[in-house]
Amino acid sequence: MRKGLMVLSLVLACLALVAELAHVWRGYEFGSFGTSDFIEYWSAGQLLRQGKSPYDFDALYNVERSVGWSEETPLIMWNPPWTLTLMLPLAFLPFNIAAFLWFCVNLAILFACSAAAWRLFAPERFLRQVGIAWIAAFVFMPAIFTLQMGQISSLVLLGVAGFLFFVARGNDILAGACLALTMVKPHVIYLLLVTLCWWIATRRRWRVLLGLAAALVGLTAVVLCFSPHCVEHYLLAMREPPLYWRTPTLGGVLRILLGWEHRWLQFFPSVILSLATLICLIVKAAEFDWDQAISPILLISVPTAAYGWSFDQVVLLIPYIQVISLIVQNGRERIASSAPVLLVLLLTNGLMCWQNWRGLDDLYQFWVPLALGAIYIYSRVALCHGGHKEHK
Repeated sequence: MRKGLMVLSLVLACLALVAELAHVWRGYEFGSFGTSDFIEYWSAGQLLRQGKSPYDFDALYNVERSVGWSEETPLIMWNPPWTLTLMLPLAFLPFNIAAFLWFCVNLAILFACSAAAWRLFAPERFLRQVGIAWIAAFVFMPAIFTLQMGQISSLVLLGVAGFLFFVARGNDILAGACLALTMVKPHVIYLLLVTLCWWIATRRRWRVLLGLAAALVGLTAVVLCFSPHCVEHYLLAMREPPLYWRTPTLGGVLRILLGWEHRWLQFFPSVILSLATLICLIVKAAEFDWDQAISPILLISVPTAAYGWSFDQVVLLIPYIQVISLIVQNGRERIASSAPVLLVLLLTNGLMCWQNWRGLDDLYQFWVPLALGAIYIYSRVALCHGGHKEHK
């Protein structure tokens, strides 16, 4: 009975949301909520479906100008070619409809991934309290930033969540295929990829690699059907990568402190941590549990990635939901230990919101993964009082 009511409530809420969104989509245009970054993906898709190079910056600029872009330089899509296949269906639609639909897709991804994370960390409370995860997700500011910008960082989150879901069920092919979604921004979760290589080699889970490779080959093949030289054009574009960005990562901070001309500092943290992680796994990790390892992996990867933005921090929704699950499982009788965690989470989201409202440089969001990491460690020490089922 309770399950039926929950499903009915969810269906009614979704219908109400769709009705409201359908009412406003007619006024949707560049500059509306969820369009500022989406324009680069839609414009690149326009070039691709016409058989042109999505990495032709002059052509990209002309397309962007046609739908309202007013800056003097184009907003460039630096993502790998296979990204275009995922966004290609939207390129066959007018910009306003495509942007509106992508906003809806992003909403659905956040709903699905927060529910999947809740099921992972609080399986016994999934049906009764999954609404807590949904509420938590939509007050998580990186999720709001992703929606606001019309970003594709949500695909990385979906890929990680899908990988965890399928690997726990022994479906290695689909687990690997889900990881293809993370390849739109592989640098954001680079330590997951390092750990994955070690795990596949030591556990002989080669089907995961097969699923990943098959998905990437398939996605790339679609792109090559439209633009046979797309991969070549991407590699040419990446000869001059955008190392001028002031990113909220450790590499960006090091360059500001030690000299902006030292480009190698951008990559130094991720290289060192990749080697350190691999050594630790080889030496110490006889037992390994993805469910318990994923949060530390993400919390270290995001702030030390070669580059990334505040909306890329949406992948931290997974450790964030884990902390929320620990608070809920802690119970009312231990509210004294839970209250500080909840308060700090609220303050963290509030400060992020304030920084965004004031229009501060994204560089100043560097502290967010560090704060979430500290909250996570405290929560595991102070609140954790039970184990989760292992999936090795």
